[in-house]
Amino acid sequence: MLGVAIVVATAACGGGTGTAEHRPAPAGPVRVAPIRWSGCGGGFTCGRVAAPVDYGAPGRGTVALAVIRRPADDPARRIGVLIFNPGGPGLSGIATLRAAAAFFPAPVRARFDIVSFDPRGTGSSARLTCGPTTTPTTSTTSAAQAGPASVAPVTAAAPVGPPGAPWPAAGPYRRLATDCVRRYGAALPFVNTADTARDLDRIRAAVGVATFSFLGLSYGTLLGVEYLHLFPGRVRAVVLDGPIDPAEPLTAAAGDQADAAEAALRAARFGCLPAAACPNDPAVPALFDAAHRRLPAGPRPGPGRGDPIPVTEGDLDLATLTYLSAPALTPDYRPALVRAAQGDGSGLRRLAAEQFTDLDGTSVLGPYWAITCNDSADRPSPARAAGLARTLAARDPRLGGEAVSFYLGACPVWPTAREPLGAVHLTGAVPTPVLVLGGHADPITPGVWAARVTAELGRATLVTRYGPGHTAFVNAAGDPCVSGYETAYLVSLTVPPAGARCRP
Repeated sequence: MLGVAIVVATAACGGGTGTAEHRPAPAGPVRVAPIRWSGCGGGFTCGRVAAPVDYGAPGRGTVALAVIRRPADDPARRIGVLIFNPGGPGLSGIATLRAAAAFFPAPVRARFDIVSFDPRGTGSSARLTCGPTTTPTTSTTSAAQAGPASVAPVTAAAPVGPPGAPWPAAGPYRRLATDCVRRYGAALPFVNTADTARDLDRIRAAVGVATFSFLGLSYGTLLGVEYLHLFPGRVRAVVLDGPIDPAEPLTAAAGDQADAAEAALRAARFGCLPAAACPNDPAVPALFDAAHRRLPAGPRPGPGRGDPIPVTEGDLDLATLTYLSAPALTPDYRPALVRAAQGDGSGLRRLAAEQFTDLDGTSVLGPYWAITCNDSADRPSPARAAGLARTLAARDPRLGGEAVSFYLGACPVWPTAREPLGAVHLTGAVPTPVLVLGGHADPITPGVWAARVTAELGRATLVTRYGPGHTAFVNAAGDPCVSGYETAYLVSLTVPPAGARCRP
């Protein structure tokens, strides 16, 4: 289902980073062979760009980056190239662009060649296949059916353990980290956003443009900010939709996200947006609480699903985050809650698995946590993570504990980051102000981050979207206010007025 696919592309977003050190920008032009495009169906063309695994030692090998292009609908009035990153991290940009091309405003589709790619370690760009991604499918089981079972050890990890007990997520994430290190060794630290930004510049050169426009969603905003830091003169326009603050440590980000998700759940009502417009509509928290009370009795997926792991409150929390990310596109959440309260948790398991599932149904746990943890210097111990989960659960009793697993995940047991991200202050280094789209009620990337990122960049303009869900791209597609500001900026570089707001 298209709606679910887009939720997956934006809801799983990792977290901030938190180190003050940052790399100097590289000097000199990039020399790359032009992309050799060929038709790949649906009006798209595809190609590959070679990039060094290690930019500091190019002779150590290369990675072939898979790239896709949607030509402008009005080539005679074509402005240039818009490169799109859907976030994740770990998701296929190629598959997402195929599924989501219609979400771009019509004038943008008309005036730009829209290009996307699978970042290193994802999709068709040397995808990491460690941890549950190695779970095979049988001749009678599709990848989509196998996906929930393959990530079940992670989704089913309880968000909070008893006082003094180990962090429940530590075990499955330690197994994931051990398998990824065993399989990839010295190459694993190079699956990160800093090197993906360098890859992005090679793609720019291979496409044959001196500058390009960029749209990043959720975790993709970190790529946009990192590219701005490394190559400020090579962008024409940058849109950051649902931004993550690169200066914030993962532990602090978990606290912000816990508050935002809890507030979004408290306000959520089925079938009515905004909730205040229909106060008698059934509230989401009531059904959430009913399912939460039933889970300790051990609801399991339905028979024949090949998934023997009991559904827990961890599945409930992740499924709820999937729903809160795009309520209008997740109609199966309410039935899943009802069935869970009656003893069948299979619907919750499937929705929870979408946080770590690519569009082809395969797990992205390996690339998701490789990128997230390789981008961050934050390495709290499992004991500290357990304590933080209990603290946040006391403050935000429904979703607070899950924020630690959602934002920290494998990082407490991951190897030290080689090149973590950090705070970036552009202060006029880019040719045009950046456009930041922040969601006032965003449950995944809190609106406070959008305000912080706007201030940190120094040369950026914030548009605040009022309404539910994560990112304007998913939840405000076709909204004349959001698309109007975005189109005017991308097409004519018209910056919105200070304090611009869009209400549903």
